[in-house]
Amino acid sequence: MGGIAGMLSLTRERVDPAKVERMLERLAHRGPDDRGWRRSANGRLALGGCRMLAPSERGMASVPSVNEDGDVWAVIDGEIDNQRALSHSLRLDGHDLRTDAAAELVVHAYEQYGLEFLHHLHGGFALALWDDGRQRLLLARDRLGERPLYWSSGLGAMAFASEGRILPDCLEAPGRLDVERLPEYFACGAVAAPHTLFDGIRKLGPGEALVVERGNRLRPMVWWTPCSDPHRVAAIRALSADHHENNLRVLAESAIADRLGAMRPISAVVDGDPASLAMAVTMGRLLGRRPEVLVFGDDSCRRLAPAAAASGLRLTAVNPQETQVIGRLAECWRAMDEPLADPVLLCWWWIGRWMAGSGMPAALAASGSWMAMPWAAGADLPPPGQRIARLIAAVADLLGLAGRLGGRPPVDDPLVLLTPVLRRRLKSVERPLRRFRQSVPAAIAEDGFASLAYAETRSTVADGVLLGLDRMFMAHSVTLRVPFLDDSLIDYLLALPGGEGSACPRPEALAARALKGLGRLSGSDCGGAVPPLGRWFRGDLAELFREAAQHGRLFAAGVLDRQACLALLDDHQIGRHDHGRRLWSLLCLSRWADFNRLECPAGALDDALRQVV
Repeated sequence: MGGIAGMLSLTRERVDPAKVERMLERLAHRGPDDRGWRRSANGRLALGGCRMLAPSERGMASVPSVNEDGDVWAVIDGEIDNQRALSHSLRLDGHDLRTDAAAELVVHAYEQYGLEFLHHLHGGFALALWDDGRQRLLLARDRLGERPLYWSSGLGAMAFASEGRILPDCLEAPGRLDVERLPEYFACGAVAAPHTLFDGIRKLGPGEALVVERGNRLRPMVWWTPCSDPHRVAAIRALSADHHENNLRVLAESAIADRLGAMRPISAVVDGDPASLAMAVTMGRLLGRRPEVLVFGDDSCRRLAPAAAASGLRLTAVNPQETQVIGRLAECWRAMDEPLADPVLLCWWWIGRWMAGSGMPAALAASGSWMAMPWAAGADLPPPGQRIARLIAAVADLLGLAGRLGGRPPVDDPLVLLTPVLRRRLKSVERPLRRFRQSVPAAIAEDGFASLAYAETRSTVADGVLLGLDRMFMAHSVTLRVPFLDDSLIDYLLALPGGEGSACPRPEALAARALKGLGRLSGSDCGGAVPPLGRWFRGDLAELFREAAQHGRLFAAGVLDRQACLALLDDHQIGRHDHGRRLWSLLCLSRWADFNRLECPAGALDDALRQVV
């Protein structure tokens, strides 16, 4: 794993490499073992990276990796899962690969295939590549968004990095809140690409790239999208249930094998996801030994112990005291590049901390993979009745059928906790899923559930689940991979018919059959650890919330309605309703703004609001 940082002049001025050095210093936790930078001959570009090395990689290629002629260089954050096969193919074509570094592979693949080289890379990665001869900068994110990449422009320059919060300083601009994104944050708990809550800072979406060439024209490019081949989707849907079961099992096992990689030792993290125990069992079989299996909390460990024992696994509980978790909330929040409202991220932060303290550099987990099938019941989903209602509302929103189906959405208005002026200005902002309506592939557009799964995969999974996992583990300089969020597996899952009336069993039933015998979690064993927010906001977090409401930047700037937010806390404390998750999302947002010293003065806020329609 690693970090990416760079600057490109959009004028004839030379960039200051000291700014890239400072960005790399702030990314040191992402790549503590090695770092470096390089500037182009004309001074227009400075590109740097830092990386975490496996023992076999120490002393290998420089950062950035450079070709023999010195005119193509690249840095990468992540791994190329098909590295061995691609290296062999490139050597047969005459390329001299001197090391096994992923960035060197990227350089030679680009030389061989041009911009089409991205289609030859499989894995979780973000990369930056500079072609000096063509004066071309390429930024790219992997198919499902396992690794993030941010960019921004201003003062005649463009800056990019693995973490968006370091860009304002690089461009000598204050960090500002993008108020237009608040409805999406409150509705979804995260903001999907290309947007962020930082005004003027964008992130690449999954399967997207950004090309800057002569003339400084920024050209966005979608280089991969699932279910884009209608003939393949039709062929998959024509298969029998037995074929689906076998194909899913092979794809799942291959995804795990591809991600075992060179990092050793490697552990498994299990939770309430139905696929997690199956993943751990398969890891053991492929490694030829039982992996270290981590689970958060003694309660979860006891609940999962019978199923784990039946599968021949031993569980290790990561079990901090509740006072420790609350006492170190600030560290967890500081690790968030963007505010993320999923409280389960606290559990992942502590697992990452345990791994770092135990000398465990890498782990595999199944977290989030079931979200590619939103019709499947899982512990991290709302109760079935509420889930069905949300599915109906989300599908209606996605497909523009709200008027035809009628009725109010089953979730409250996400804007009620903003000040009245903001509510009036933002009332016509589109609901988040509607952004994906035009991008749903035609092959699955008529299947409402498959369309929703596509939207969740492209948004919630990429910029909620995967972004959160990246932040929580990279904060401790350890890495986590999610094998069941493999592009080949997800592409297949999304092609399965999910609507009623299909002769084929529903996708969750097919997945269960594919995992049968591998240790799939069953019924009562599927409950993962979730912080008790309801109780916390009747105790220690209540005072922290009141302090934020009194002194927080967003309250003082008139973004969050102090009176409405405190009334919500009071209603929660007297037990009338459980507002734990909403209070948590507010507190995460407020603390994020404070930690990043976001500027939101009244005049600037008013100017920004005038642009919202």
